[in-house]
Amino acid sequence: MAYNTWAYGVLANDMAVTARMEEEAEAARAASDVRGPYATDGDFSGSAQGYGGTVTTSVTIENGYIIGVDVIEHSGETEAYFEQAESLIQDILETQGTNVDTVSGATFSSAAIINGTNEALKASGVAGPGE
Repeated sequence: MAYNTWAYGVLANDMAVTARMEEEAEAARAASDVRGPYATDGDFSGSAQGYGGTVTTSVTIENGYIIGVDVIEHSGETEAYFEQAESLIQDILETQGTNVDTVSGATFSSAAIINGTNEALKASGVAGPGE
């Protein structure tokens, strides 16, 4: 019985320390004036030529960082190749720019996503990494 009481006390203390650390980390993030490399926040769109037509992308910038890249139109692209090309969106998010490699076998579709993203970033009024 004593062990259970001791274990419960340790667990409760650990949870309290963890909660306090999370609160302090959140407060530090909220108080931070650190912004990403892009000066203008918002949603911006851009278009570029793909293999089968125009590809339109939307880029979301929040606190100076690219937090989302969405393809909003690609009707002329071959779906199988385009699905492969969409995998590079994660690379754009990780590098915070468009200096990424195209996907082998889906080069034109990849280039359209990269160039559409570049156009969206230009529409935000700033140049950032990869520009």
